[in-house]
Amino acid sequence: MLLQFQTTVLPLSYMLRTEESHLSKKTCLHIHGVFPYIYVPFDGELDPNQQMYQLAASLDKALNIALGTANSARQHIYKVVHVKGVPFYGYHEKSHQFLKIYFYNPLIVKKATDLLQNGAVCNKIFQCHEAHLPFILQFFIDYNLLGMSFIQLSSVDIRKEPGSMHSNLECDVRLAKTTHCELEVDGLASHILNRKTVSGE
Repeated sequence: MLLQFQTTVLPLSYMLRTEESHLSKKTCLHIHGVFPYIYVPFDGELDPNQQMYQLAASLDKALNIALGTANSARQHIYKVVHVKGVPFYGYHEKSHQFLKIYFYNPLIVKKATDLLQNGAVCNKIFQCHEAHLPFILQFFIDYNLLGMSFIQLSSVDIRKEPGSMHSNLECDVRLAKTTHCELEVDGLASHILNRKTVSGE
């Protein structure tokens, strides 16, 4: 089950690569479609769709109040997904149900975690999971990426001056170069192949 919202501001990850080979170029890779997230336990008291909506709405409101923009309709939650997993804390033989909360802005995750743990959301105290992981580390873990190693993608779009149409980014958008790298490309997180090399669970 999925609850998703619409917005125009999205997080973007950058990766730089420099090689000595005369065939290689200094490259900046823009990764699209990676969002920071945390988990909170799903207690099953309400229908999952209803609880996901209430949680997202209450957390958005609490964040706007905490940021001093109580009357703002700004959304901080990208989507909420109902998932199963083994809790990080303690010993558990069986998987439990969770709500996976995706955010637009990695910098808001700490504030959201504090609000969830302090009872400011849905008048309830939540135990947050994976809230301690920095966004970039979370991205590296999820996609099996290592520092100073290669990232493999099934396809990328090359940016050209002053801008060019990109067909692989789910919607056609005009993107111009933003760095001084010889090569600047865009790729989707779903096109990263490194995670397919992980063996086992």
